[in-house]
Amino acid sequence: MKDKFRVMKWPLATMFSFAFAGLGSSQLIVEDFESFADGSTVPNQTFTAETDQMNLMVATAGSGVNGSQGVVLDTVTANGNYRMADADGGVVGTFYQVKSKFQLTVNDLVPEAANHTIVSVGLSTQPEWWNGANINLSLTRRDGGKRFGLTGIGKDALEPQSWQITGWEANSGIGLPNELPLAGETATSDWFELVLTLESKGTQDAEGRELWDMKGQVLNSGGVVVFEHVVVDRVLTTNQGNPLSVTENLVVPGVTTLYPVVSVPWVDPDGGAGPISGNGYKTLPGGGVTGFVFDDVIAGGVSSDDGDADGDGYPNNIELTYGSDPLNAQSDPETIFSLGFTAGEGYVDTVVDDNGTPEEPADDIITGTLSGQNGWLGQGLTVVDTDGAGQICADGGYLRAHYGEGLRGGTGGVAVTDGDFETGRSIELVVDYSFTIDDIPSNINLAVLGFRPDSIGNVPPAQGFSMKYGAFAADSIGGSLRLFPDLKDEGRMENDVNVENDYAFFIDGHDVGVDPLNVLGNGVDTESDPLRITYVILAEDETPEDGLWDGLFTLQEFTVENLASGETFTFDTVANPRSFLWMEENAFFPYQDAFFALQFGRNNKGAQDCLDQVTVKNLLQDGILPEPTGDLEITDSGFVDADTFFIEFAPGGAGYKVTTAPGLDFANNKSDVTTTLAPAGAGDNRFEFDVTETSGYFRVEAE
Repeated sequence: MKDKFRVMKWPLATMFSFAFAGLGSSQLIVEDFESFADGSTVPNQTFTAETDQMNLMVATAGSGVNGSQGVVLDTVTANGNYRMADADGGVVGTFYQVKSKFQLTVNDLVPEAANHTIVSVGLSTQPEWWNGANINLSLTRRDGGKRFGLTGIGKDALEPQSWQITGWEANSGIGLPNELPLAGETATSDWFELVLTLESKGTQDAEGRELWDMKGQVLNSGGVVVFEHVVVDRVLTTNQGNPLSVTENLVVPGVTTLYPVVSVPWVDPDGGAGPISGNGYKTLPGGGVTGFVFDDVIAGGVSSDDGDADGDGYPNNIELTYGSDPLNAQSDPETIFSLGFTAGEGYVDTVVDDNGTPEEPADDIITGTLSGQNGWLGQGLTVVDTDGAGQICADGGYLRAHYGEGLRGGTGGVAVTDGDFETGRSIELVVDYSFTIDDIPSNINLAVLGFRPDSIGNVPPAQGFSMKYGAFAADSIGGSLRLFPDLKDEGRMENDVNVENDYAFFIDGHDVGVDPLNVLGNGVDTESDPLRITYVILAEDETPEDGLWDGLFTLQEFTVENLASGETFTFDTVANPRSFLWMEENAFFPYQDAFFALQFGRNNKGAQDCLDQVTVKNLLQDGILPEPTGDLEITDSGFVDADTFFIEFAPGGAGYKVTTAPGLDFANNKSDVTTTLAPAGAGDNRFEFDVTETSGYFRVEAE
């Protein structure tokens, strides 16, 4: 318990400030177009000098996000390469980002190009509309206008050409229909966001050219990433990013100023020889686009220092080290990802249709962020969202699913780094889980949850924990939930004897809400209470002298909390230590990343596994975050006894309280702590409070 206490020594103002003064070397440009008069033109030019190409972007009241003022483009007149550049200022850093929100209207025409670019965000080395080299990210219509992808940043470091395309995404991801409108009709998308990120890792290739990680993202109207593509070790040179060029770097980290750009991209198929190439080509009409509105253009530059660009309490260097977005206060270095299963997160309720008729669960899980093997041998993950909470359930056939974003930034289930997983890194997996057993109690294999070094194909977790329901003593304690903190201990044999129970963590069935024989007299209950399972592992290295990670993880924490009763059950990792290796049967497996994976439905009976929420976090070690100076600070803290914790602070006095949060997001997740001792007047500077069932981060703040 003691090692989970983290006392926040931030001054209060630091935790809540979101000002962009004093942010180290960070800069931020935010343009919401509210300062423009309604009907005025947004300063912009095109590369060509024809008079009809001037002043085609108009600030229009009510056209923007949530009815704000946005910018409407004349889609009929604008040629390809028509763009708006920010001539008033640029950004510098080792981390660059530009993003903008868009809403498009399309007609029934099939785009003329097979991969037809229609809208771009980018960064330019010069502020003028006619000057500079650009790094662009473009949304591209595909499959006759029924799908979309991304171009601009290349496919990978070996195929970096800007015309390389990735993604075969359904139009529904941005709120367009998956079929073209009927003849003479149009359809308008939801507001979606394009985000282009460049990050230097401080390394160079053999020619001395800087290597960049580049990321392109499409976010839906709810801010959920519906498509993402990452290119690592990308060279950006003055020869338009050609990796074969030996010319100088286009962008020097921390030196080069880049300027945000929004543009109508160029469409030039067939090597320039196609029928739709040429300076006068109308990109948007040829792409079936009749409406083009944008809003909220934001660009930022951040360097690895102790500034706090997004005001979330984490220094830039910590955010960059742990892979979070230093320009997004909702992204923090602790939370790697959090998955829910609501319609807003891309999942479809397949329980009933509008008339209350059961639907088929075909394809539902594949539309969301978690990929499964739906339909293979009859398996299916059913999405239940009848009350808006969101839940996925499976009740048959060894169904496996995985999440394609890795703990170290991998995408599509594949690592994007060639370095080993960092030793000394603690990972926390928290799942909200429930299960249903047969009406007649019997021994049942339940879920397996954990991680894999990759998540390609039909694969179960390589490391994690597994669960079973045991019917023994169902007539007294409701049977038992058996958990194996190391999934490899399930079915363990020693001297031809099954000894798995010696390695299991037992919880009485009644304690998890199961009473299949109505022992308690409240009626037969075959469905468990909602259970929050917390699983923490630490990457360690038994042979650091060889310079290679062994793939070794040690279990640090394993708890099960009954969310209905509030009771928590803790596996004793001191008396029962657990360590395990990635894929120990395959010594050649890479140790570069970890991907969440699950296996449900491991039975042929009537049992069911359900999952409501998955959260994966880094557990930052105490002392890893600096302690900014300020007026209010914690001067001492510790245990009074086994059940009581104290915090002393300066300058002291009444009017303060203690708050707690499971992570550092005090803005959204904090709660007040009930104290047994609190300052009553001037000079008083000590709080005391009970910590029997409490863990997390603590902070002193003004009431």
